[in-house]
Amino acid sequence: AGTTWLARCLDEHPDAFVTPVKETKFFDDDHIEGRRAEYEGHFAGSNGATAVGEISVRYLASKRGAAERIRQWIPDVRLFVSLRNPVDQIWSHYWHLLRQNFHQDTACFVPATVEDAIQRYPDLVLEPALYGKHLARWLRVFDRQQLQVIIYDDIVVQPEAVIRDLYSFLGIDSEFCPPGLFVRDSSVRRGVSARTPWLGSVHRALYSFMQI
Repeated sequence: AGTTWLARCLDEHPDAFVTPVKETKFFDDDHIEGRRAEYEGHFAGSNGATAVGEISVRYLASKRGAAERIRQWIPDVRLFVSLRNPVDQIWSHYWHLLRQNFHQDTACFVPATVEDAIQRYPDLVLEPALYGKHLARWLRVFDRQQLQVIIYDDIVVQPEAVIRDLYSFLGIDSEFCPPGLFVRDSSVRRGVSARTPWLGSVHRALYSFMQI
């Protein structure tokens, strides 16, 4: 949902710092006590930036207490979430899972179609797209003013307005124009979906081969 683009535009801002590791997934771990130094190590080199943070898409749908852990460690945090059309999200996530053999050891357990995947693995395929449910969980932990919701369609249609609003929300210069504002290169697509069903089957075959 545009998180690679958002990370790049934030990292290009002189007053912002984004962890080099995208998807630290740190707060989705049940065992973080005593690991503060490990987490803070991700921010080495922030050099006093005003807005310092990470992007981890797994946090939104986390049922493992990510919101509560973040609240405990960073109570004044500012959060943002980027949402795409849920149907598009399901389709994109299906291709992502397909590349990973749906976390199965053998291909015989991998659904051949998105319809089959929804029937066999509803929690895995549908759960990330239940935005209302997940946002409600986060808003039980944080004030609404701490959360900015970004719509992927707005990133596509009016990227300048989206990034300006995000900069303002994070308390940094909203007039700054990042070099990557209008860049739509292959890195934005990486990890989203296969360009054709045939390429999807190739991805799956290669993945299965590498598991042997």
